[in-house]
Amino acid sequence: MTRASLKLCGYCALFVLAEVLLYGSYRHHDARFHWFLHFFVGASAALWLMALVAWRRRAAAPYPLLWILAGHLFAMTPDFLFLVFSIIHQDWMDVFLLHIRAHFIPGRNLSWYLIFLLSFSAYLKVVASLSPASVR
Repeated sequence: MTRASLKLCGYCALFVLAEVLLYGSYRHHDARFHWFLHFFVGASAALWLMALVAWRRRAAAPYPLLWILAGHLFAMTPDFLFLVFSIIHQDWMDVFLLHIRAHFIPGRNLSWYLIFLLSFSAYLKVVASLSPASVR
């Protein structure tokens, strides 16, 4: 295995570890629903932003999993505020990627999953339109 392959494996393993820890942070609050909800919302926002950056720079966004993780963390910021400081959820927290309203979309996580897939396909379409040399 090459050094670059090991580095890539480590990068992916760190992402998975971070997401497992985030999932664990919801262990007392319907983890399957909340983790997926904020993951889909944050990842979708990150993918749209990555598509915009890739289109503007004419090169794929660097460290895509880091963008996804950052989007997820931003989307769940009010939950951290609650866990650490006991700040109750309020309407102003929608500045964190519709943190409150996201819970009430028709179809709930299925709808957010479809939005995530649309976001992912938009990013892939932008990257596919780039010249092969700029994707590396």
